[in-house]
Amino acid sequence: MNLIERVQKFIKTHRMFTKRDRILLSFSGGPDSTFLAIALSELGYNITLFYLNHMLREDSVLEEKHVENFSEKFKIPLIKKSFDVKAFVEKTGMGIEEGARKIRKKLLMEEYKNGFTTIATGHTLDDNIENFLIRLFRGSGFGLKSMNPVDKPFVRPLLGLKRSDIISFLEQRDIDYYTDPTNMKLDFLRNRIRHILIPEIEEISPIGLSGIVRSIENLQDIEDALNQLISIRGLKIYPTHLEFNPSIFLKLPDAMRFIFLRKLLEISGGELEIRRNQIKSFPGRVEMKSHVVSITEKWGVVSKKIKPDPVLIEKPGVYRFGDFELTIGIKKRKKHIDFSKKIEYFDMDDVHFPLGVRTRKRGEKLIPFGRRRSRKLKDLFIDAQVPDVLREGWPVVYDKKGILFVPMVVRAERGRIRKTTERVLMIKYRRLRINGR
Repeated sequence: MNLIERVQKFIKTHRMFTKRDRILLSFSGGPDSTFLAIALSELGYNITLFYLNHMLREDSVLEEKHVENFSEKFKIPLIKKSFDVKAFVEKTGMGIEEGARKIRKKLLMEEYKNGFTTIATGHTLDDNIENFLIRLFRGSGFGLKSMNPVDKPFVRPLLGLKRSDIISFLEQRDIDYYTDPTNMKLDFLRNRIRHILIPEIEEISPIGLSGIVRSIENLQDIEDALNQLISIRGLKIYPTHLEFNPSIFLKLPDAMRFIFLRKLLEISGGELEIRRNQIKSFPGRVEMKSHVVSITEKWGVVSKKIKPDPVLIEKPGVYRFGDFELTIGIKKRKKHIDFSKKIEYFDMDDVHFPLGVRTRKRGEKLIPFGRRRSRKLKDLFIDAQVPDVLREGWPVVYDKKGILFVPMVVRAERGRIRKTTERVLMIKYRRLRINGR
């Protein structure tokens, strides 16, 4: 059975796609994605290449030109994108590899929604082994299982093939591929594993890599079994965070806590590298690269490290701030005002436009409605049982005289509606929950 026939068998075994599917192929011009494009094209599948210029290397122009030539030579449609990954990782604090992977996945998913039915990547058996060893060195513990052949909409048709066999195939066919010069630099752990450790393992034992593959498969089976036992009920998903019942998590043993938390981070788009000491930190708070996890007896929250930009309100309208939508209106006072839980009214004579929305400041105070003395906003957040991890992104509506309103926490005494009030400011809010109500 030749290499392309093995790919076809792997596709059918894992029910990846059929000839009726529109396949978006993540293409770099390297040997793996080049072989995948050739194989799927010769097998008669409907593929479109997707290339992302990460703008990280001086030779990226040459790489992009090679990709264009390949597309033209083999008459395979091509979609090209560019993204400044370096600027992105500097802003977010992610590593280059992690940031590039995140952006690539985001752009692939955006393009996938334009009528494609699946996304194919060129990950090979070597990639699976490298990922396993990287996680082993990092002490990832329960996260050693590595990649699946199918993670809809992503599929990996080459996961059963060795890279050396792929390169031999391309050389025999005299098919050019592009070599990323950074793949030879030993500064990166992945490259040291690829060029030093794996050849050494093969030298020590001819079946050494096969044993690693069996271990990966066994760990996959164990994690799949644990996944079947865990269900996350009552999950509330918002644009910048999600909330869950902490009692479910705190009752679990460490291995199942890992699976539970990994599921939450996957939903929230966070990094999946979870360490054992982090699992043992709860109840408590754990800072990760892009997320914060806070689990106490009262709440369970996974929040993105995003601080909303301030919003200026110069006229009535609908405004977005973090996980909240604020509707601002000005109208004449009616005899009967709807004092519902999610609407506050203020006497316009006590309000000074423009208004603003921002996050809290350290030490600030206000006089709450119905009180005579001021209180610290920090204490009011605690009274309202707003999780600590969410307070940094919570909206504070203010004018030049101070705080007017903090949704679900407090409104100011200032602006109280009186008999003499003629015009009222209405502030209506709602939390932008993605799932459910």
